[in-house]
Amino acid sequence: MHLWECREQSNVALTAGLQPLASLIEEALARVDEAVVYFEKFQASAPAPAGLLCALVAIKARNLALGCYSLALDGLAQESGALLRPLLEAIELLCYLRDVPGAVDNALEGKLPRAGIRAKRIGSAFQNLREHLNTHASHLGFDSACMLHLVDMRSGRLRPVQHFSEAVLEQNMATLFAFTAMLAQQAAISFRWCSQEAAPISAESLVNKAMECIAAGEPIVHSVFAKRTATER
Repeated sequence: MHLWECREQSNVALTAGLQPLASLIEEALARVDEAVVYFEKFQASAPAPAGLLCALVAIKARNLALGCYSLALDGLAQESGALLRPLLEAIELLCYLRDVPGAVDNALEGKLPRAGIRAKRIGSAFQNLREHLNTHASHLGFDSACMLHLVDMRSGRLRPVQHFSEAVLEQNMATLFAFTAMLAQQAAISFRWCSQEAAPISAESLVNKAMECIAAGEPIVHSVFAKRTATER
């Protein structure tokens, strides 16, 4: 098996059975990109620290989402958990900057509290998932969640190279879309907040497009997750 065989098989699947999910992820990323464009336009006409911070968080999170996608295409979704964790933190940080008084000033002064504290302040639903990723993805360990995919359980042999599985990639893409669509939504809402109604039509357009992206993906993602639930029974 050559170095990029899994990636090449994944790319074939993206144009066939996984094409709907691939289109959803591309749309979600496009919505993030559009929000960044509006942030930049707004900063050029009415510079504001909050807008710059939100734009930077959105760009960083977009890079992390794309990194997760790339690793999943190489069959390395478990390893991508180390990127998923800061992606979740970025989504939470956009909420934190908007919702917590003084958060923007604290960020500018380098005095933001730790991610876990921020999550509690905004009542984030990601805290348990972030802790799981911290234990099983961000650090090396010998528990099954970290190492099980490195062994072929049927043969008992080591699996030094991860093989392509369309079913596994499908699950990972559905999960990634869910988080990337959340990012797009939070980026749009943050632009609406930062612009202070200076660009109400653009802001509402961004939010509406993000919500439409989520709505378009829900039936597809739910059907993919239903397959996993059926398998676990």
